[in-house]
Amino acid sequence: RRVSAVAVGGSVPSGTTCVDRALGLPRGSKDQERACAYPSRFARWLWAVHCRSSATTFFANRALGGTTTAGALPMLPLMVADVEEAGRAADMLLVDFAVNDHYAEQDWGTSPRDSTRSAPSRAWAVEAATEVLLRHVLSSSPHTAVLLYEGTCITNQTKQAHERIARRYGVPFVSYGDALSECSRITTWTAAHAHPSLTTHRYLADALAFWWRAFARRLQAELSTSTVDASLLHPSRSAPISEPTLLRRYEICEAVREYDAMSAWQSRAASSSALAATSAVAGVELGGGNWALNADRLCKPRRGGRG
Repeated sequence: RRVSAVAVGGSVPSGTTCVDRALGLPRGSKDQERACAYPSRFARWLWAVHCRSSATTFFANRALGGTTTAGALPMLPLMVADVEEAGRAADMLLVDFAVNDHYAEQDWGTSPRDSTRSAPSRAWAVEAATEVLLRHVLSSSPHTAVLLYEGTCITNQTKQAHERIARRYGVPFVSYGDALSECSRITTWTAAHAHPSLTTHRYLADALAFWWRAFARRLQAELSTSTVDASLLHPSRSAPISEPTLLRRYEICEAVREYDAMSAWQSRAASSSALAATSAVAGVELGGGNWALNADRLCKPRRGGRG
């Protein structure tokens, strides 16, 4: 059976400024950075250990720089999708918003260093956003295995918020800082952009692999000797524990109808038939213009249609 995995998070898991010449990809390209990043390294290790052929695997690193947990929520249904199987989410989701949740406000209103914002209130916002994320994924895609990773040495109240919600919903929580006894000493960052170096991305991936092996052994032992807690089979049914007003603020809105300009553009490129182009707008009434996705040149789409 084909297996798929997706990673979401901020600039650390996206691989910003990470360079690995051994990958053979253009230096500075986003494809190179994502392939260099620890989620991609962990996925390659995972496939090598558990899968007979790379043809039966799919991995996408969809982490975006500058994104907090709340910032990713509106995009979450698309971010966790398995693009090669329409309507299905990935089998595994790796989540790491540790650094941005610590340094950036969930609502981007004020800096978390602002003296008017207390650490507990920031942690409450992180807790609520994380709870919304987990409840959505676990309820809409119960087959998806979720892993929360704290890919930083920092120990603070936002880390505790992530861990508290993970435990509430029976989701594994892994802390890079807890896994390494001298985390701050061996973790190195690029001087110019303050992002993890190639060496650190390797450490981040190795810590995940080490945890995975231990978790797999423990899980096999528990399944053979004990009964699985029924509440873990339907974790989204657990009563939420975050502040209700914050849960409502971060609630994910599901689209009733969807217009995909990229699909319409691809349909027109593949066929001169007007019927092909309308497949992307079924059920959507365009008030004016054509809301087209045009192209600067062949295979380079750009926004800016009429409408």
